Amino acid sequence: MSRQVDSIVAQIERLDETDRRLLELKLQEMADAQWRRESEYARTVASQRGIDQPAIDKAVEELR
Repeated sequence: MSRQVDSIVAQIERLDETDRRLLELKLQEMADAQWRRESEYARTVASQRGIDQPAIDKAVEELR
């Protein structure tokens, strides 16, 4: 890992339980927001290409 990442990990390890939970919540919120942005972008691109929701659902099911 880079020195910067090592430093961040060390700081996280020093957090008390409450602060660590707050950090986890904030990271989850950030991940959720990123997912929503990417999802909206994907829907826009699909719509522009004439791909509808049933086609997307079918493709997702086929990948599972």
